[in-house]
Amino acid sequence: MLYTTANETSGVSKELDQLLSKQQAVVADAMDRYIRSAHLPKEVRSLRNGIFELRVRAECCAIRLHFANTSDSSGRVALALLVVNKKTQQARNQDIEKSLKRLSDWEERHRPR
Repeated sequence: MLYTTANETSGVSKELDQLLSKQQAVVADAMDRYIRSAHLPKEVRSLRNGIFELRVRAECCAIRLHFANTSDSSGRVALALLVVNKKTQQARNQDIEKSLKRLSDWEERHRPR
């Protein structure tokens, strides 16, 4: 599942649209492996407060997908929060903060009642 804002006009889908189609396919394949618990060693790591980073190489680029395991009215979901075209060794604090803010926003709107 992809994060969207309350008015569903922005979020992860727009970030994915910035990638080449081959890069999008590599990210989607890696996320599918994670959901099936078949991801590669070191492909996923914990960042902070329930935010995880899916790490993939696509052509010449390193791409990171921040996500969280959460739930909505239909049950457990892996929620994609942020797509980052990686240029540094460490996850940038501002990217992690943005992911945490998006997770908080999504959980507030989708909390099972």
